[in-house]
Amino acid sequence: MDRVVPAKPPSRSPLSPPLAPERRQASDYRPLGQMYRVQVTETDEKSPGGIWLPDNYQSPWNEGLVLAAGPGRQVPASPSERSVMWADVGDKVLFLKHGLRHVRDREGLVKDEDVVAVVRLSRGESEPEPLNDWCMVEQDPDVEMAGALIVHAEEWRPKPMSGTLVDFGPGEVRAKGPLAGTRRSCGAIWGLGDDGADDVKGKRCYWDSRCEVLAVGRSHLEFLLIKAGDLYAIEG
Repeated sequence: MDRVVPAKPPSRSPLSPPLAPERRQASDYRPLGQMYRVQVTETDEKSPGGIWLPDNYQSPWNEGLVLAAGPGRQVPASPSERSVMWADVGDKVLFLKHGLRHVRDREGLVKDEDVVAVVRLSRGESEPEPLNDWCMVEQDPDVEMAGALIVHAEEWRPKPMSGTLVDFGPGEVRAKGPLAGTRRSCGAIWGLGDDGADDVKGKRCYWDSRCEVLAVGRSHLEFLLIKAGDLYAIEG
């Protein structure tokens, strides 16, 4: 008489469909390494006490409130040290939209190096501050050329590719090598060294139309965020 062997439940192969969202959502979780846990916030034209984004700048970016922060990236050359996490719980951060790892609806994880700017609400501050290798620039005013055949409306007027360097972040995080987890300062990116970087604040800088530019609000004035490596000249 043949023996009947109970069938085993099929195992899930790598190509099996993922579990339903309600079965795989974490009830609670904490970020590790250089990750922030953020609650994504709606971005209006102007966010009270924070960053605001015009319509033509909204698509690549997101705002979020920091709910928790990891301990930082481990530095291979010194296992007991970790990279500094520059945003604190309760701060509002602006980050690259593609850098968000969704965990649940309107909540997820963001790497520290994907954060562009922070509003330190945890300290009672309301002005955005650049992070990583992003620089804050006050753009020069529009200039309509005298005698021009075409007079542009203000919103269509060509913007100058120059402005005053107001502030810059602590530098880009090294991702590989023995110095992974440490930062290359903006001064080092410009070839000025760490000591000479502060001297360029308040001076005019230049960039071109190919670089990535983000408009933010600060004290009801429009400023730009530009990567340090995209500035090609600084006066003085």
